[in-house]
This record gives sequence, C-alpha cells and structure tokens, in this order.
Amino acid sequence: TRTTDPRHISYPCLFSRKKERMSAAGLSPLTSQKGITETWLGEILTHKFRKEALVTAFSAKAPLSRDGFLSEICYVEVIYSTQAGKDQRVSLVVKFLPEGPEVREFVKEANLGQREVEFYNYSNSKEFKTFCKKSGLPHPVPKIYWSGLTDDALTIVLHNLNMDGYRMVNPAEGNNIEQIMSVLRSIAVIHSAGVANMRRHGSHHTLDIPFDSSVLLELLHKGLDIQDNMYANTHWAEILALVRTRAVDLVNIAKKHPLFSTIIHSDLWTGNVMFSADDHTAAIIDWQFAQIGNPICDIITLLFMSAHPTVYTYHLDQVLSCYWERLTSAMKMNDLPMNVTYQQLRDNVERLWMYGYMFLTASLPDLLPNNKITEERFRAVVTFLHDRRAFTAFLNS
Repeated sequence: TRTTDPRHISYPCLFSRKKERMSAAGLSPLTSQKGITETWLGEILTHKFRKEALVTAFSAKAPLSRDGFLSEICYVEVIYSTQAGKDQRVSLVVKFLPEGPEVREFVKEANLGQREVEFYNYSNSKEFKTFCKKSGLPHPVPKIYWSGLTDDALTIVLHNLNMDGYRMVNPAEGNNIEQIMSVLRSIAVIHSAGVANMRRHGSHHTLDIPFDSSVLLELLHKGLDIQDNMYANTHWAEILALVRTRAVDLVNIAKKHPLFSTIIHSDLWTGNVMFSADDHTAAIIDWQFAQIGNPICDIITLLFMSAHPTVYTYHLDQVLSCYWERLTSAMKMNDLPMNVTYQQLRDNVERLWMYGYMFLTASLPDLLPNNKITEERFRAVVTFLHDRRAFTAFLNS
C-alpha cells in the first residue's frame, strides 16, 4: 500500500474498546525493529506454537527499498528450540507503524492499524482456517504469528512467504490472465468466508468502520488533473470536465449499486499479492484498508489496477466465471446458501465499471511516477470504458 494513497479515512470509533483484546497474549507491540529481542521473539513463538520456545539466535534486516510501503517492515530469521531440544528455524516478516509523523498520524486517524489487526486476528481464527481448508485453499493470506496494537505502537508478525518461493509480480504493462485468476480464486474464498463470518456474528462487525471520502475525493481530482494533460485538445477533455463535476457521485458509486456485503480488501492489486513460483497460488497481503463492502469492488480494482488490458477486454467472462466458480464452490463446501446468481454478479460488474475508473484515477498520482502502470495501460482502461458506454451511463444517471 502506498504512502501517498490514503483512500479510505475512518473515524476512531472502536479503537479503545479493542485495544486490550488485541494484546491479550501478554505481549507488547513494538515501535520499531530496534525493539526486537530474543526474549520477545521467544514469547511470539511460544504464543504461536502453544509450547515454550527458546530463541538462541536471530537476525533482523530492513528491505533494501521501501518501494512505497505504508508500514515499516523488517525480515527476521530466528533459530529456536523447544522441549525436544533440536534447533529449528523460522523466517518472519514484522510490520510496524510508519516512522514519518504525517503518515503515522494518518494511519492512526484512519484506523488502518486496527483494520489490519482485526483482519489478521480473524484470519488466525479456527473459523477462518477451517472454512479455507474445506474450500481447498488453506492459505489465501500469510500465516499470522501475532498482532498487537496500542495508541503508540503496532506490530504484526507474519510468515515470510519469500522462503516458500513466493514473490511479488506487478509489471507496469499488467499481469497475465493466469496471475489474475489466481488472485480471484483467493479473494473469492476470502469473500465467501466473510459472508459466513457476518452471518455467524451479526451486523455489528469489527471491520464495519465508516470512512470519510474527502481524501479519496482529493486524490481523484489530482488524478483527473493528470488526465487533463493526457487528453488536452481532444474530445475526451470535455468528457473529463463533466466527470469532474460529478466527482462526489463517482466516489460514492459503490453505495448506489449493492450486491451483497462481505469482508473485502479495498486495495486489491498485485502490489498487495505474493505469487507462488508457478503463479497458480496467490496470497493476499497488506489488509490495512479491510472493510465491509461489495466484493465486486475488489474484482474491478484488480482488473483495472493490475491486469493486462487483454484480460478484461477479451477474457472477461472467463475471469468472472473463475471467481464465481470458486465463490460458489466455497459456499457449497461450507453449507452456505448462495443468495445471488451469476447474472446478478455480472450485471453488478457492468454497473460498477466506473468505480474501477475512480479507484485507478485516484491512484494515478502514485502509480505513474513510480512506473507501476504505463500511460498506455491507463488509456486502454479509458478505451474499454468508452466502448462499454460506461462514461455515458454514469453521466446520464
């Protein structure tokens, strides 16, 4: 997640109520990598394995490049032993609050730490693990060792997927269809598990945190400024001017077209995905923006933010069917009714194409300068939307 991309601002309505439970293991979150000790790591491993673990050595290092990460992270290699006495190794990724005061304040005010800790606590639950195992996808997110949050500190300890051959693949020209379908299979299981979780625990969900869209609106206007330069002296300049007058409606378009509610990622692109060596499996990371919402938002965000244009232009039915088959299969394997049809899902995608355009436009100020997307790929999105008459439908709504 990018430091310049605070798209979902929320109000701190649940922070203090959850603080005690988040640190219930008796562990304390750290303010930085400097706080990591053998004793602290031993407590983490003891908590995870539910048996005493003695750390005999460890090394911690920060990544060579931050590459726009919102959080501070480090990689930790640990040698430990249990009662059996044999040395064992484990590789971890540890996340902290950002160091910069402005970003740190944003994370706190937006409850991003709370969102991520709540999600990982949920993903570490027996309920979630059992659901995913029954669905045939045991680990759609990294294994969590521990997460903790206080007013001044955040720490999330995860399994280092790099040690399993996983890597990040987000080329500027876009991901191929196999990679996109891998992500859709993973997010479909998470979406279906979210439906089960909400049905079990009711409407007052810990991730149902409201957000203020004013920052998103500000980023949208900055992205439109970039497009003004792209399309200067063309007929698209007039369309962009009309879109700008409807910016508030564009930011809130998902509320106008609901399908069903579940736990969604809200920032789903391949910069937040780790792929297996064969690209067949995708683990979704960085859940700072997790919330309750329409799952179609995740699908369209992934397509426009990450997919090569040929994926959604020529293979849309294939990728949507891939998502639908995994979603309905996971629901069936866990004895849950599916209350919408594929055609309803397909229709909702058509109604929410402009949500994807909005999200991508708000991301342009970060993506283009950092070569996360080419101008050609952005133009392909605009052409696709024009061909589907999405701009016309939105402006006439």
